[in-house]
Amino acid sequence: MAAILLGGMLLLWTPPVASQSAPVQGLPPDLLEVPEASAPPQGELSPALALDLIGMPASESSTTPDPVLEPVARAWFAADDDLEDRVERTLGAALEAGRPNLEGTARALLLDESLGTPLERAEAAFRLAPDLPAARSALAAALWSEKRDPFGALGQGWQAIQSSDRHLEASLWLRATFFDALVTTCLVGGLLFLFVAGGNAAMTLARVLGELPGTMPLMSRAALVAGLLLIPAVLGEGLFGVALAFAALGLWRASSWQRVAVGTALVVSVAGLHPLSDRAAEELVALGSDPVAEAVYAVEHSQPSRKEIDRLGRAAAGDPLVDRALALHAKRRGNLEDADRRYSALIDQTDAPAPSLLNNAGNVRLALGQTEEAIELYEAAAHHSRLVPVLFNLSQAYGRAIRLDHQDLVLEEAQFIDPEALGALSDLYGGSSGTLVSDLPVEAAAIRLRLGDPAAARQAASALRRRFAPGWLGASPIHSAVGVALAFLAGLGGTALLRRAAEAGDGGDLYAGIAQLLTGKEAADPFLRMVRLTELRERQARIEKIRFLFSLIVPGAAGVLSRHPLLGLLGSMLFGLCLASWWARDGVVPDPLAVGGSASLAFGALAVASALAYVAVIAVTVALRERS
Repeated sequence: MAAILLGGMLLLWTPPVASQSAPVQGLPPDLLEVPEASAPPQGELSPALALDLIGMPASESSTTPDPVLEPVARAWFAADDDLEDRVERTLGAALEAGRPNLEGTARALLLDESLGTPLERAEAAFRLAPDLPAARSALAAALWSEKRDPFGALGQGWQAIQSSDRHLEASLWLRATFFDALVTTCLVGGLLFLFVAGGNAAMTLARVLGELPGTMPLMSRAALVAGLLLIPAVLGEGLFGVALAFAALGLWRASSWQRVAVGTALVVSVAGLHPLSDRAAEELVALGSDPVAEAVYAVEHSQPSRKEIDRLGRAAAGDPLVDRALALHAKRRGNLEDADRRYSALIDQTDAPAPSLLNNAGNVRLALGQTEEAIELYEAAAHHSRLVPVLFNLSQAYGRAIRLDHQDLVLEEAQFIDPEALGALSDLYGGSSGTLVSDLPVEAAAIRLRLGDPAAARQAASALRRRFAPGWLGASPIHSAVGVALAFLAGLGGTALLRRAAEAGDGGDLYAGIAQLLTGKEAADPFLRMVRLTELRERQARIEKIRFLFSLIVPGAAGVLSRHPLLGLLGSMLFGLCLASWWARDGVVPDPLAVGGSASLAFGALAVASALAYVAVIAVTVALRERS
């Protein structure tokens, strides 16, 4: 009967796997679109088309390309050089234009297989966009498949995961996927344990009811119990409502440890149903929810359109994030005085300016020829951050001021912190005849603070909850708490019928059968007693085999049947974590070409680890049962 009930419960639930084709209600459509790879352009390209192909579209108000970035596009398509020469040429033009990070070009490289081997394209993408986690993920995969370098692959994969929090799109994707997996873990693990605990008690109840006078046959009693448990589903309360009915039955005649386990499962389920679902929905709708923040990000990581610049201009009054983006845009357009004015105002208005703000303001001062003022800003930024790009810029300013001793000391410190990053900056900027410095983007955390759409988040959270609690119980945390309280009252208090049934005894195990044997008609006949005892032993052996089978195939059943309910709850949660991690490999929405394969590998590894832990818990539980 437990298997039938569990199968019926699973039919009420659809696994929370995000569709790759259908849009998710309440989410911005941008999240659901992944650009497809296109063949490399052939023949002559217009400047506007060339800019668009490498992720730098022309102005929306005109077919004339951006004059600052047109040399970058022409450098990429100038000649049919090998990939390394093309990257070198493009990087040089991009640095002269103040665009050291070419994410659009890097993504195109990762998608277009005709431009080189996976390792060549991954290395080139990493050079073009070192802050793009997908580039490091591709490099890790190429090191593993082509060079058979597991340590290098693991190092690049780990750095890709670490850098994801600093990248806006990657961090939003990872946060949304993580919280969706956490919701799935809590609900699948918690509800599954409630079904197992309640299903085991349901079989006991059906058997105990047979000890009452005037009762119906066993199958009829089982059908009656199953019908009563499914009443919440008939009333539209869904999987969560049925789980509360099972929880009430799991609390009936339960040991203290089982009541603790059932209560914990209820708390975990309600947490997944409300606060965690709300948080997951907030992360899902974050990207694209604020057009102004989206425009700020475009200024930092790609070429903004005219519409986005106009949007920033209209929202500039009193918004530090917008003013900073406009200052960086002005600097890259060559309007150094306007950029310096905006940066100076931002620093004066901020009690504790961010290191990236001080660094970028120093870059403008250095470009204006105010070397000493630039050094002061760089030193303030380095004092609060010790970032390698800041130290590199400070060394450039020291070199401009002919303070060579200070320059050597700063470069030595940067070399000690991260020699790889310093070498990359030296390669990028060392070949230029002028003094080039590195701009730092606005921190992803600062932009994430701007993102949020409460109405869309509520809609998305409601859609998440409807899969488990479509009715009254899922309307609010208060309603769910009321349902949990009623389940506790029903389970702990019980009704007069259940109390009388409890007093009647089990009558279903080997020892109860022996007790009846000693008081029945077989007590006076040794032969009948032996026959009856053999039947009882065979029956008990069949029951034990069935219980062992259930322990192996039903998550959490091993702990419940062996009277170790906390181990059963742990097994159910590990099973939920395994499923949630496996589903999360592709993300709750498609990867916006920002994270790459490292996140999928990390979630897959977590799924495998949780599966191994789940098997270990079952083995320990079965061993404890055999010992007892």
